[in-house]
Amino acid sequence: MIGPTPTPMTVLDPYIQMAYVAESLVIGQAFAKAIGYSKEAPLVFSFRWCRLAKRLLSSWQNPDRLFMQHLTAADDEKKSHVLLPINTAPSVIYQHFYEATKPLFRVFGGYEFPEDKVEQIVNQFLSRKG
Repeated sequence: MIGPTPTPMTVLDPYIQMAYVAESLVIGQAFAKAIGYSKEAPLVFSFRWCRLAKRLLSSWQNPDRLFMQHLTAADDEKKSHVLLPINTAPSVIYQHFYEATKPLFRVFGGYEFPEDKVEQIVNQFLSRKG
């Protein structure tokens, strides 16, 4: 069930961002394997989120996922980088994903998703993509 669409640039849905980052890591890894990228060299991913200031962290796409806190972004931009070994098993890819998204969510009052929740979300996403 999708909730009402918020005014553009006022809300950042953490679950949509998680899906984008997870998809980037999984597709990047698959592409690197397909073109014969060295299994010893890590893949380097960079992420940049901008125009964040004053946005509310809220799940509007899936209102069933209650987000109890009303957190607003203080910074306007956040970047992160993560190294992903090409041979990373799907069962632990969430750890790299967690490191990639941690700086983004900290913009919202220092918020940090619990790692076990991140693992659950990423694994659900991967099971749908598999």
